[in-house]
Amino acid sequence: MIKKTIVFILIASMLACCNKAKNATKAVEEKATDYLRLGFYSDPGAWDYYRMPLIKPWQVDAVDDTTIWYLGKKDESSITSNVVQVGVTDSIIYFSCKGNSYGAIDTRCDSVYMASDEVSFHNTLKRLGVEHPKMLRIDSAYNQFANKKITLFTPPS
Repeated sequence: MIKKTIVFILIASMLACCNKAKNATKAVEEKATDYLRLGFYSDPGAWDYYRMPLIKPWQVDAVDDTTIWYLGKKDESSITSNVVQVGVTDSIIYFSCKGNSYGAIDTRCDSVYMASDEVSFHNTLKRLGVEHPKMLRIDSAYNQFANKKITLFTPPS
């Protein structure tokens, strides 16, 4: 009788362990599927890659840590690095970088405008129709996106 009880306990334990392993495997598969399912405006990156969408296909991203942010098109080389602040108004992306450089991108025609001083930058924005630019620090904007899924641009439905 004791041997039957021990055998029963062993079998029940093995089934419980198999069930736990099966559940763990399923959880990993679901997480991997979620990463594949994410679209341009919802993918924050993974592991040591951080990204924040601006206006498709433009984004800012960082590798390894978030001290150096790059701005460019998804799956293409970046146009600039050391992005500190970023903003979006209508179809215009604008940004500032370490070292007092500035830029704007008119996404309607993929034109990139760079400026070496703040006056030229604001003149460029006015020429593009941006009267009151609102820029956020990149770390703050990324945290809003990664934690609350708040983007700087809301794509049309």
